[in-house]
This record gives sequence, C-alpha cells and structure tokens, in this order.
Amino acid sequence: MHRWRLSRVPQISDQPGKAQGWFATEGEEDGNDFRFFGYVIGFEEEWGYFMLSELQSARGPLGLPIERDLYFKAGSFSEVIRRYREERGQ
Repeated sequence: MHRWRLSRVPQISDQPGKAQGWFATEGEEDGNDFRFFGYVIGFEEEWGYFMLSELQSARGPLGLPIERDLYFKAGSFSEVIRRYREERGQ
C-alpha cells in the first residue's frame, strides 16, 4: 500500500468558471482507485475524503471535466486558501 502525507496543500482540481476546489493533504491507494483526504470548497466548505475516480468522472454545468491547476503554488493551508479566495474575488 502506498500512502503519502504532505506538509503543504496542493490543489488537485478546480472546475473552470466555478468557485469549487479540492485541496488534498494526504492520500493512499484504495483498490484500483486513490482516496484523498483534504479540504473541499463546493456548496459547503469541509474536510473530508474524496476519490480520484469521482474527480475524473465529474462534469461542470458546461460538461467540462475537472482539471488540475497547473499553476498551483504550494504553501501553508491558510496561504493557499487566502490565494484561492483572492483569485476569485471572495
């Protein structure tokens, strides 16, 4: 079993045009899938588990898939969330 834990928070995915994001802090293989634990900003903001397969199959209102933020800058949780909100005018 592969398990990893990060000291910084990488943003896994964000739906374009939507204020929604998944920030993984740790994860591990789960059968043929990968389970993450992290902070999710969606309808609500909460810590919890999410699966890679869920992210890969999800589609936004325009039918676009979730994508990884290629320009993500690692930092502490508070820094990452502050930047995320500033970039979205929140």
